[in-house]
Amino acid sequence: MSKLISVYNEEERAGSTTIAITLAVLFSWYADKKTLLINFAKDDKMEQYITDVKIRYGLDYLRALQDDLKEIKIFTTQLNDNLSVIGCGTQESNDNSFIDKIITKASVEYEIIIIDLSNSDEKNIKSRATRAITVKNFDIRKLESEYEENEVPLFNKIPGEIKEIVSEVINSKVEESKIVTFDIDVWQQITMRDSIYSFLVENVNNNVTFIQEQLQIVEQILGEKLSSPAQQGLLKNIIHKFRKEGKNEF
Repeated sequence: MSKLISVYNEEERAGSTTIAITLAVLFSWYADKKTLLINFAKDDKMEQYITDVKIRYGLDYLRALQDDLKEIKIFTTQLNDNLSVIGCGTQESNDNSFIDKIITKASVEYEIIIIDLSNSDEKNIKSRATRAITVKNFDIRKLESEYEENEVPLFNKIPGEIKEIVSEVINSKVEESKIVTFDIDVWQQITMRDSIYSFLVENVNNNVTFIQEQLQIVEQILGEKLSSPAQQGLLKNIIHKFRKEGKNEF
């Protein structure tokens, strides 16, 4: 059964797009899941963060063909063997029938569907999600918020030097919350590459706090502990090497 994960910004520039892309890479890489990443936001920020390939198709293609839509995959851009992307559309909002059709079709073809909502509050998507991640900046005055049963509050961009203190405060007030640390070195590397995706691919086997924190979210959603970055990367490299050499067994 497929899992639907929505990622929503509670306020401007909280970081939903970065979180959505990172989770998509981790699901497709670590968990080896067929993953679809869809930009349901009202802008093309996600496309700007994935500059390694040109994202050919957006929601407008699917909307125009929805009555005759047989499969989703042919209207996606493939980033790797397990990860495909659909870009944003031009509509300010999406009607429920269109949303239902896209999610229903995608659920047949993909194991994981990640939807970047950014600031677009699509309640139909959030209510259907296995996990509805709400990305927010840390503000101690907002810790008493009420959350839906499927909602995961994620406090983003926490400075590393105060992470432990902030974690204690948040965990004492908000159950099932997650924290992602802000690392200036990481963001400088991303800026230099002009692509979050390429940074993740290059560092997915390294012990980067920013990545490891989100790997915990992946493990929680799947309900299983995944291999360590080094072990997983070594295994993938060995399998790739053997396949390249035409060997079917070790």
